[in-house]
Amino acid sequence: MSDLKDLIYIIKTYTRKKRTPVMKFQDLEKYAGLWCLELRKKKKDFTDFSEYGTEAMLKLLERLEKSGECTVMREEGFPVAIILNDYYLESVRKTYKDIEADPERPFPSEEDLGGTFPSEMITIVEVKNDFTDRLKNNSSQDAELLRLVFPEGLKSIVIVSDILYPKLLKLCVSKFRVYLSERRNYDFIYHKLMGVFQRKDRNLKDMFSKILSQRDQAVTTIINPDDFTFQFWSHFAGLVLKEFREKKEKLDKETSFSQAAYLIGFYNLHFKGQKRKKRDMETALKMVDVGLRKSPYLFTFADIMGFRDKSGYPLSRRVKRDELAGYLSKKTTPPDTGMLPEILKFNAQDSHRDIFLNKEKYLSLTLRKIQENGRELKKQYIEEWGIVLGNFKRIPEMYKRERFIADISRRLNVLDPLLVVLLRPDFLKICLEETKPPKEVFIETERLFTRNRDSLIPLDEIFRLDRHALYADAKATLPLWKSLPLIGPLGMILKRIFSGVRKSAKSIKDPSELYSRGSKPSEAYTYVPSKKVEAAEREGGKAAVKRTEKPGISGSPHEKTAASRGKTSKERLLEYRAEVEKLKVHYVGDNGSLKEEADSLIDRWNPLMDGKARDNLLEDVNSMIRDYIRGLKKGFSVKPPDITRIRNIAEHLGENTAFDKIKKKDDFIRYIEIFIVQQLAKK
Repeated sequence: MSDLKDLIYIIKTYTRKKRTPVMKFQDLEKYAGLWCLELRKKKKDFTDFSEYGTEAMLKLLERLEKSGECTVMREEGFPVAIILNDYYLESVRKTYKDIEADPERPFPSEEDLGGTFPSEMITIVEVKNDFTDRLKNNSSQDAELLRLVFPEGLKSIVIVSDILYPKLLKLCVSKFRVYLSERRNYDFIYHKLMGVFQRKDRNLKDMFSKILSQRDQAVTTIINPDDFTFQFWSHFAGLVLKEFREKKEKLDKETSFSQAAYLIGFYNLHFKGQKRKKRDMETALKMVDVGLRKSPYLFTFADIMGFRDKSGYPLSRRVKRDELAGYLSKKTTPPDTGMLPEILKFNAQDSHRDIFLNKEKYLSLTLRKIQENGRELKKQYIEEWGIVLGNFKRIPEMYKRERFIADISRRLNVLDPLLVVLLRPDFLKICLEETKPPKEVFIETERLFTRNRDSLIPLDEIFRLDRHALYADAKATLPLWKSLPLIGPLGMILKRIFSGVRKSAKSIKDPSELYSRGSKPSEAYTYVPSKKVEAAEREGGKAAVKRTEKPGISGSPHEKTAASRGKTSKERLLEYRAEVEKLKVHYVGDNGSLKEEADSLIDRWNPLMDGKARDNLLEDVNSMIRDYIRGLKKGFSVKPPDITRIRNIAEHLGENTAFDKIKKKDDFIRYIEIFIVQQLAKK
């Protein structure tokens, strides 16, 4: 590497002395051999190029060209000259350094620097069309030569890309300072601008003072403009251009004033656009923060891109995917070790997608899910254990706690996999300290921890599921005779025997056949699944469905109806409203609002942008639900449907082909469920 470095030193020394970027190959061989002897007197380890033959020098040139320091010019494959690439860059930089010291010097052109630069070493930038784009994408890391081409026949200038901003902007303001230093120009511009900015003479004087004596502050008004400064620079640049536009033979300084006016005008537009874009971005990202605080609080990346502003336009129209991804990445990064970020990110196990949740809503949402799933689990256990006990059996979950906890975990993974992800002791503990929740939320969250607060309590305690209480509740659903220790099993055996004989006897025409028919196995009862029963109810009773109760299941509809007939209409209404209130609590919580939940769901499932078409679709959906519920309302007058029944109805209505254009089916079905509960609550 030392020989390559030493050769570059010789080439740079030659170009500096000769004031040319080109060195002939024969001169390189000559001066490398001569100068190295002089240089070795001062630096003994300097490479002795006098011992290098032509072949060795050619190999060294190949390495030199690969390094990017020089360009080798060849004829018929043999090198004839070497061009020092940095020569042009350094000469341009030196010129602009001179302009910084003396602002009256003109901006340099290629002719001023010794002729036209090689086309492969310079990039052309049309000021009128490409300058602002170049500012957006300019990189100071890869310096390159630029030729700025001005409109209206103004002379082009050359510049290095890393000088483009902020150095060139400062030099343009310095040119305006030179322009205003002449009293005639100052008075001309001041009176012209007074006609534009009436009653703002103090602001004008302040701007002129900054240009003349505080250049950096004047530059700041371009970089960070307000309405006044943006208009000031636009009019100022326009007046300077207008003054010299008609002049065919311009002086060098007049050309520089015009070039500076053009550049300041485009700098002004660029930074105004940047500020507007930044403001729009802040507004759009504020919409993200507000949206994450609304129900249902858990959102995927696609959900967030679909957030809508007050005009109904989605976030995707104002923010690019990579911009939102960058914002969420920043917001989901903890500010310090041991702290939670402003937005929490979880991975949904069922869909392998990232789910985002505002930290302020984490505790309340987790507790609400625990409450909802606790009620659902309790209902499932009572119903299923009632069937098991009705058949005079027991399962390990009833008497072994570890099996019971494992079964809760299995059910929870199916019922609400997101809650499994949310139940993180580290997040819950830190969130309690950082968010300062209400007293009731604090107490309920503290309940989830063990005494030493290093882990969560078992799942049966989290969901308040007591095996013994569930067993007793399941047993209470059985008929009295099934709950007696000896009579129950004996009665079950007798019932099976006589029910089989009685059913077989109905089809006997000749009593003499009784003996022969009674010896055959009794015909099994047919159990029609609940979906078929619901389908029959939807047909209004047209399809005759025979449903015989399974052995061990108590509480037939006839028994419930008979029990309800013994109560007054007021008592039945109170019971009905209590059941509806339970449904409301299940869907929106104790303090939730069905209307607010429905409104938030409409924004997600309704795909139409046009206001009138959007309202018409909503009315069609609501009318369909009302008509369907009206046909079933007679059956619901005694007791409202349970959560499973409402879900089945919502899924059935959601499959209507008229609504195929609705893509977000989960939100749509959820809305139907909420609307059904609203209709039931009107009784």
